[in-house]
Amino acid sequence: FSLRSETIGENTVFAEVFALNETNTSDNTGTGTIAIAREADVSVALEAPAQVAAATPFELRFVVANATSVEARDVRTSIELPPGVSATNVSQPGATCAVENSAVVCMLERLEANATAVGSMQVNAHELGSAIVRAEIIGNYFDPIGSNDSAEVTIEVTPAISPRVVQANRKGGSGSTNLLLLPLLGLLGLWRKSAQAA
Repeated sequence: FSLRSETIGENTVFAEVFALNETNTSDNTGTGTIAIAREADVSVALEAPAQVAAATPFELRFVVANATSVEARDVRTSIELPPGVSATNVSQPGATCAVENSAVVCMLERLEANATAVGSMQVNAHELGSAIVRAEIIGNYFDPIGSNDSAEVTIEVTPAISPRVVQANRKGGSGSTNLLLLPLLGLLGLWRKSAQAA
């Protein structure tokens, strides 16, 4: 069976069993406490560029929001980093953050009602292809809406442009400009010759 209450607080429940042919009744009763808490709705979202160059640092933000009038306690945000992706300079206002192996964890002691805590980190991706970053939140609160307790973002990691390639392109551009100037200089020389002959 299920229980429901609209009264906030703790309630004591009592249970008892018996049988007609039972000889020991010392363990036939029991008590317990049911705590009724206010419902919270804490969500997490990730913000990152859709495309980055390999080995080029970029910022990733995680947004933890409390959409109700109830304070949420012990909010733990876990962000899973895929292989080839590292994170530094992790911070979130009011939280304690740490990088643990391939995960980033931030512990927020309390998140006020209708408040948002935006965290950020510097991320570096070294492997080409699609990198999927996932985030999840849990805490010491009752949240019946689980669909927004996790989030993910896909980042496309592309090859970085080599400085040598850039320099070669610049040289190629100036060479093509010189080729365009040559015919003009030739026409100018012919005009001068014709002017002198006249």
